[in-house]
Parts: sequence; C-alpha cells; structure tokens
Amino acid sequence: MKNLKEKFIDLPVALNVNDNLDELHHHDELEIIFVLNGTAQLLVHNKTYNIKKGDLRIINFDNVHRLKPDGKDFKYLSLYFHMPYFNQFIPDIGYTFFQCAPNEKLGGKTESYLADLKESYFNIIKYYFDEDIFNSDINRQYINQQAILILTNLRNWFPLYNS
Repeated sequence: MKNLKEKFIDLPVALNVNDNLDELHHHDELEIIFVLNGTAQLLVHNKTYNIKKGDLRIINFDNVHRLKPDGKDFKYLSLYFHMPYFNQFIPDIGYTFFQCAPNEKLGGKTESYLADLKESYFNIIKYYFDEDIFNSDINRQYINQQAILILTNLRNWFPLYNS
C-alpha cells in the first residue's frame, strides 16, 4: 500500500499507511493508529507503549512521537483528524487532549468503548478504498458523520483534559 494522505487533502480526515516509521515527528492533526500486523514501540512524549496487532492508539496534535517496529512485518493505518474543522460540530474539540488508551476512571466497559471506536474507524477506512463512491457528496457526509462520532466518543471515553 502507498501513502494516501495527499489524495484526500480536501477532507478533514486523512488516511496514511505505514508513514514515518522510526522517525521522531509531530503534526497539527489528531492521529489514531491501528496496528494491522506485528509489534512495535510507540514513543509519545518520552513514554513508551508496546503495541501489537489489533491495538488502537491515540496521538494528540503536536505530540512528538515515533513508531519503532520490532520487525519488518509491522504494518499500521493512521487516520488524521483536522481538529479546527470539527469545532463547528463539537465545540472546543480542537482544544481537547486525549489519553493514548481509554480513561478507566470514567467507568463502563473499556472493551465496549474500543469496539465502538474501531467500528467507526473502519467505517471511514472502507469508504476511502471504494473509488466508485469516494468522490460523492454522500460519501463525504458519511466520513464527516463517522469522524464526529469518533471524536464525540473520544471526548466521552478518552479525555485527558480540556485546555
């Protein structure tokens, strides 16, 4: 798979596949990664998370981070959310910071939160790969709806703090 971020520059959500492996970097978008295969260490602000196939992790905008794969079989997807765009739907979401994993102090079933988040995540991804409907207005509305659902759920389940 190739890097797809440039293709979707006109949407508030962009998709990348295996980008910036083992390079320390940051960006202006919220990033949610999903591990497709293998294992790696995810370094976010000097804290290391061991990640494996099936894991989903959240990286706040402007967080310095990098992925260091444990082997050549490591593959992942990233969705990038342009947060200022979503302020019109979810007030101050652009100023909300999230934990890398669910906030268990909020109660509820962490597995359920992750399952709901993964469902919306993959709903967006499947529309990126369907060339027949990608450029339609209905598709763009659907991607926006799924992105708003993801961000609303993040605000409810994964908040670190609002600034």
